[in-house]
Amino acid sequence: RGSSLLSDISSTLLKQGFKVEHHQTSNEFSKERSYLQLMLDDMYAGLIIEPALSALPSMNVDLMQQLLRRKTPVIFLEATPIGIYNGKEISSDSYNLGYQTARSFINMGKKDLGGIFLLDNKSSVLTYSGFVDAIRDAGLAYHDNCFLWCNSKDPVGVSFQISGPVVLR
Repeated sequence: RGSSLLSDISSTLLKQGFKVEHHQTSNEFSKERSYLQLMLDDMYAGLIIEPALSALPSMNVDLMQQLLRRKTPVIFLEATPIGIYNGKEISSDSYNLGYQTARSFINMGKKDLGGIFLLDNKSSVLTYSGFVDAIRDAGLAYHDNCFLWCNSKDPVGVSFQISGPVVLR
């Protein structure tokens, strides 16, 4: 979700005459830190940051706070890092996505729901929250063994990239 939003924002900025740089962190704190340090050495009209491992505390909050103290406009995509207060964030309604996804399966008569979620991605954690709330609200049983938690770097048992709910049975 964040990458398509970033693509839309980038194309709009390019049309407005802004130069747009993209830096891939591969969801790694160390790469994110390197790019943030480079950005502190230059002046930018603004930054759009999709935080690495967004459900976890970031070791890079100190650099983000330095950028904010310099009055560099910063917008966070999908999550504001823990420790950044009053940050500007653009995010999808992941909770509602999870809730509505589960409701659609429940409305089709499915009773045993489950999914695969990323424990280090805030959007995925919120999607899970909505998904299980819909299960609870429908009075259905929650089956622990129907949910798989993996991390975005090494999704054990998952051979494809996934970040949302899946019906297992």
